[in-house]
Amino acid sequence: MESAITKGVEYVDLRSMSKRVIEANTVVLCASTIETTRLLLSSNELAKYVPAFDKIGHGYTDHIAASYLAIIPKEFE
Repeated sequence: MESAITKGVEYVDLRSMSKRVIEANTVVLCASTIETTRLLLSSNELAKYVPAFDKIGHGYTDHIAASYLAIIPKEFE
């Protein structure tokens, strides 16, 4: 990490298994509570820039939800 400024995203294309880079002025990361915590804690450099790094993951909650779709055949109507 050269600086605390995000310049884009580096990822692995799972089809070709090649490393790709997308440069962007803005990066939005959407993840669940648990996954966000895991991503933050896996950053080796983050502790230098976040004073409350040792508090990450303390007292969080996550919402477990399920959605159902029922398709009822005509003969049951």
